[in-house]
Amino acid sequence: MREKIAPGDYIDPISHDGVHDSLTYLAAPPFFYEILHREIARANREGSPLMLFRFTLHCQATGLVHSQYESSIINFARVVSRLTRNSDISARVGRFEFFTLLPVKKREGINFVNRLFNMWGTQDFAITHSFAQYRTQDSLLDFLNELDSAESA
Repeated sequence: MREKIAPGDYIDPISHDGVHDSLTYLAAPPFFYEILHREIARANREGSPLMLFRFTLHCQATGLVHSQYESSIINFARVVSRLTRNSDISARVGRFEFFTLLPVKKREGINFVNRLFNMWGTQDFAITHSFAQYRTQDSLLDFLNELDSAESA
């Protein structure tokens, strides 16, 4: 039986307090889905546009150590935070997967993605993305299914 347990045994690559991700301080998945549900209700009432983006980081270099993975995740979160307003919401929903919800039309959404890629530049991680545009009367599940079936670029 081990007498001492290393701190690394307690570190979960995706941990949160229910509101914020502990590594990036972006929204945690439960909080993000709650806000997404509210924003869908608002979009239905007001007929306003809503877009959901998925960004996934892919390692390009081989032999990266754990700290480089974490710094790339943190850097990506900073880029997303700089490009969004305080009223917009972004979340880390997987180790290298992020969602961003914006109340914009498709053209503004594409501009957001282009600005993000320009700001990200050449990092050790490449970004793939997909997005879905909310259609009136779609449910939360319909919206997420549309994002899942969207083609990654």
